[in-house]
Amino acid sequence: MKGEQITKVGEALFEALFDDQLREYFLAYYQEIVKQQDANLGVILDINEEAMPEVVAYPWELMCLPEKYNQGQIYFATNRKLSFYRRRYQLEESKKLSIKKMVSLI
Repeated sequence: MKGEQITKVGEALFEALFDDQLREYFLAYYQEIVKQQDANLGVILDINEEAMPEVVAYPWELMCLPEKYNQGQIYFATNRKLSFYRRRYQLEESKKLSIKKMVSLI
């Protein structure tokens, strides 16, 4: 895959997870934590493999903020101030939800 193709895949993955409201929350946290406080920001994607086994195979680490939002480049896998993790959903906690998105401070 070429760089431009990788970016397009990363942008599509971002769009799949971040609706308008969650995107705005993420960008606000990113601005406050990374830009203003010069601290690290962690994003954790919990995936319920039983409910959505095909989602586990997606290359989530390629995720990046689409250019159309004019917020600069934010690549989840290579940004030194942004830590991206994906992990298995704790099925004991909830079998009803298939994807859980959480933003946390590190």
